[in-house]
Amino acid sequence: MPRKFFLLIVFLCCLIAEAALGQVSEPILVGYGRDPKWSPGETSISLIRNDSLFVTRLDSAIETKFIHFGPIFKYEWLDDSTLATQERYDIPVKDGRIFVEKIVRVSIAGQASEVAKDSFHTSSGESRRLNLSKLPDGTVSYFDNAVSPTEPVSLTAKQVPETKLQSPQSHLLVGIEPALSSSGPVWLFYGSRDKGRRVTLSENHYNLPRLAPSQDRLFCWAERGDLVVFDTTGKELCNLGRVDMASWDSRGQYITFCNTEYSEYDLKSGDVFVVKYDGTERRQITSTPDVIEYEPAFSPSSQFIMYRDYERETIYVISVE
Repeated sequence: MPRKFFLLIVFLCCLIAEAALGQVSEPILVGYGRDPKWSPGETSISLIRNDSLFVTRLDSAIETKFIHFGPIFKYEWLDDSTLATQERYDIPVKDGRIFVEKIVRVSIAGQASEVAKDSFHTSSGESRRLNLSKLPDGTVSYFDNAVSPTEPVSLTAKQVPETKLQSPQSHLLVGIEPALSSSGPVWLFYGSRDKGRRVTLSENHYNLPRLAPSQDRLFCWAERGDLVVFDTTGKELCNLGRVDMASWDSRGQYITFCNTEYSEYDLKSGDVFVVKYDGTERRQITSTPDVIEYEPAFSPSSQFIMYRDYERETIYVISVE
């Protein structure tokens, strides 16, 4: 084979291989708003816009359907057809204001039923008491002070009586001590804050700890802004440097985050990355100088990442092989 012809074949093979390696799926626009969330079965994405809850079905035409209106503070999916919202509003009265909170179960068809309600006067000195939350094992619960101020009530998808969680000690949680501090040593708790142990043993302070779904490791931010990964024995697994808006995949193996640049307090650029918990397999997912991506989140299967366009408030989904 002539040498020139052989080199031409090698050059063409390199071009094909480079194109294959650099191939990135195109992102899909799914809507615009805030607080987007995947449904458990990865069939839909929900979001809030103008105090209303919308759902986009991913297996049909790309359109967002309005399903519920309310002063929604937070919400969670219960299954692929049902969500739970925590709503807050206040009512002016002659001697001040009355704050009201509600937990509402909402179907994607739009039916809504009230699960719990709490109210108190501003002069009472009380604080918010209904706290909708999602535990690391996926259980959605809330605290009802009228029932028990310390034991969570689990929420089911169907409209049946809710029950107290039978084994709260089986749920691992992470937090900062002292409890109301913005930074400090990270603790691992077994169901409640009265059963725990310290994870970070150095004198360094950390904030915003996040436990992996696998419950064997966590990450948190050091005071200088680096994202640090620990196992639950306190061993530091890696330091990912200064990154923003990190979140775990469903298996606790990978972390998605944004590399960002700021000009004083304004966000100037942001791209989505993925990395394994030990710092290996780092991969850039988006590279768009004219778009500022932020708040990335894995889908339940970890095959997709959802993120937001910072300037336009649009929400996209991109495939991650």
